[in-house]
Amino acid sequence: RASKKKQNGHHGHRVMNAVVGGYGAGLKRALKHRYVSMLIIGLGFFGLLRMASSNMRVDIFPGDLIDVFVVKVTGEPGSSLEHSEALAEGLENLILSLPEDELDTYVTIVGKHSALDGANQKQGTHLSQVNVYLTTQDTRERLTVDIIEDLRSKVEMVPGLDRVEFDLVKPGPPVGKALEIKVKGKDFAVLREISLKMQNYLLAREGLRDVGDDFEEGKDEIHVVVKEDEAARLGLSVQLIARTVLTAFEGVESTIVREGKEEVAVRVRLAEPWRSDQATLGKIKVRNDRGRLIALKDVADLIPQKGLPNISHHDGLRVITVGANVDVNVTSSVVENTAILQAFKSIPEEYPGYSLVLSGEGKETKKIKDFMVQAFAVALMMIYLILAMQFNSFFQPFILLISIPLGLIGVVVALTLHDKPVSIMAMMGMVGLAGVVVNDAIVLVSFANELRAKGTPTLEALLEAGKMRLRPILLTSITTIAGLFPVIYGWGGYEPFIAPAAIALAYGLMFATFLTLVVVPCTYHIFFDVKQITTKLIHIKARNEN
Repeated sequence: RASKKKQNGHHGHRVMNAVVGGYGAGLKRALKHRYVSMLIIGLGFFGLLRMASSNMRVDIFPGDLIDVFVVKVTGEPGSSLEHSEALAEGLENLILSLPEDELDTYVTIVGKHSALDGANQKQGTHLSQVNVYLTTQDTRERLTVDIIEDLRSKVEMVPGLDRVEFDLVKPGPPVGKALEIKVKGKDFAVLREISLKMQNYLLAREGLRDVGDDFEEGKDEIHVVVKEDEAARLGLSVQLIARTVLTAFEGVESTIVREGKEEVAVRVRLAEPWRSDQATLGKIKVRNDRGRLIALKDVADLIPQKGLPNISHHDGLRVITVGANVDVNVTSSVVENTAILQAFKSIPEEYPGYSLVLSGEGKETKKIKDFMVQAFAVALMMIYLILAMQFNSFFQPFILLISIPLGLIGVVVALTLHDKPVSIMAMMGMVGLAGVVVNDAIVLVSFANELRAKGTPTLEALLEAGKMRLRPILLTSITTIAGLFPVIYGWGGYEPFIAPAAIALAYGLMFATFLTLVVVPCTYHIFFDVKQITTKLIHIKARNEN
């Protein structure tokens, strides 16, 4: 048995020696032709980056993390609660047709639209919504976005459901729709015009769903516009006219009737038949300061108009929000938000005083991307400062930092191959990767510096450092990558929220390890080539001056 173990050990050594020998021969050729090697690696780097980035999606909270969505139904303004409830019941029957392994439960709300946490409420008798809770993603085959697309195709079968929106409830902060732009200005007529132009543009683009805005026509209203000159001639004020109309339709509390311990307020107003008759408004009599009764129609214009159920504001100006959901199989939130802002960038020039403001998921995505860029920059700066103190050099840390972009190309390629978007966890994995990938370069460069300090020529020092440090570099990288594979591929349980971070770390480290073994020695040698040339030029200049 001991002999067998010894033979296995010798076999392992032979394999490792063959790997080291092959690497040494390849590294020697790369170092002798270091400029050509770096040119080829650079071209391959940018080629892979361009190819992968063209197929890469950015989705801060991707669809495979979502187990909840909201279906919002909007009826005709003025519809009764009973009518809205009937529409919601038709939608409930459609949702109940989902398989048992997909549907967990649902909650129906009639009379308002709101987020699950109660934020952004919009009330109205013509509104209703159904909050649908699905089973967890690892217990069902279909993604939430696929289930929604299936329901969307069947909504037309339910009578009366004209305006239906499907909103994904993504983890993290409330971000709104995938595409959401606020049109800001003073006049609702102009805001509506710009909004309709934008909606027509969005409807013509592929992959967009639930295109619309939050502008709604209100109920029929009659505006009482007082003729102030005529009213003043007849001894009436605007306040008196307004109080009389309010009393006639809303009533005024005249007395309180006590029955035992209970008190009942008595409100006096017009009886129901007259309150519902629009002609009654013009016949209301208003008593002037001389006790004479004047008909309202003689001192005011009665103008029928559509009212507004709500008016939204942003920075003190009125806004209409244009929104749409995105089919992630066709396009992405980032692409569509960028496209619409580019297409309507001339709005401030065409409509002075009006502007567009990015909102919803696009705004949140930009905020998170900006934060991650700042975090990445801070991480690079801290790594650089530590390396500069460790190597007592301002320039050598740049040789080590070159391994970071090598790792990032691995992340982009891996996410593309796994059909994963660049999510918030993938970004966090990239930031963490920056501190991991430099370890291999540190091991290599520090050993090369020790050999050069003993007088070994640069080429020989790099070859010796590469061969001597190949084994620990490979072992540390392989064990780290192997430890992340169960998280990536769900061996023992899959967690879609964590997987992108593991993919970024594992594949970024994999790419960086193999490229670092060639790129860092070549960069190191080129650095000292430049240093020697610079030193010679300084000496020649000093000799000429003397």
